[in-house]
Amino acid sequence: MSDSKISPLEREKLHRACGKIADDLGLYDRAFAHLVAAGQLPAAGDSEAADKIQRIKETLPPQFYSDRADFANKSQRPIFVFGMPRSGTTLVEQILASHPQVCGAGELRFFAVEAKSLVPDRLVRAEAQRIAKDYLHLLQAYSSKAARVVDKMPYNFERLWLLALLFPNASFIHCRRDPIATCVSCFVHFSACALEALGQSYRQYHDLMDFWRRTLPVTILDVDYEALIQDLEGQSRRLIAHIGLEWNESCLQFHLTKRPVRTPSRRQVGRPVYASSLGSWRRYERHLQPLVEALGDLARRSAEPANAAAGVAEKR
Repeated sequence: MSDSKISPLEREKLHRACGKIADDLGLYDRAFAHLVAAGQLPAAGDSEAADKIQRIKETLPPQFYSDRADFANKSQRPIFVFGMPRSGTTLVEQILASHPQVCGAGELRFFAVEAKSLVPDRLVRAEAQRIAKDYLHLLQAYSSKAARVVDKMPYNFERLWLLALLFPNASFIHCRRDPIATCVSCFVHFSACALEALGQSYRQYHDLMDFWRRTLPVTILDVDYEALIQDLEGQSRRLIAHIGLEWNESCLQFHLTKRPVRTPSRRQVGRPVYASSLGSWRRYERHLQPLVEALGDLARRSAEPANAAAGVAEKR
């Protein structure tokens, strides 16, 4: 694929298509070579992301929220589902949206836009209340009847300070997955950067989530993808209990729920839970040393069996 007439984006798409074909044929070394060729963008912004996390830690101590308690909207309607991409956010949303009192709105970009220019310690009460009101108006457009509405934008984990400040009575659900499995799945499905960069990004996400757990004045329910696959009913009941609704058996029939799903996981949520995805990353294991090194101690979790009891709700 050295034709100079092919744009970098077209070349990436071609390599991904060839990689998918090779993977389907069981030619994993060849598939991985195509995926590496597709992900040749440099690891940009790693130091910038680290600096951003450090600024968050310095400007958002627990007192930040208590000093601004009157900024909050009392609505319980939002359900925020977040985590790294490919961590099970689509599956969790589909289970929740199968409940007759819940609407799944998909990946809303509302807070990505609103938070872009916000400086936390300069946010005033009137602006905070305006943002909350506009967000609830957006949810109303998705459903005027559902008691709860799911916003499953994965990257909202970067903006949890704002979500917790505006909606302390909302439901917060953090989706987690084996670190190597998460990064490999991102690499296979859409990442245009190297494995090292993915490992660094995962570490930064993990660091930020640790900080949120220590400082946010809300309850975060951690849901492990592996536990959800191995104990669908038990974990689904935890989800419904966390959002304060009565259990409904339709949540176990999520694959029959008809609603638009626009993520790469749309095929999976249209069929019953299957366990084949849990160890699928191992087909590329011999090529993953750069990722393992970038993840460091976080890579150890990949060698441990999934714990179906993991993922308790934490109050901070």
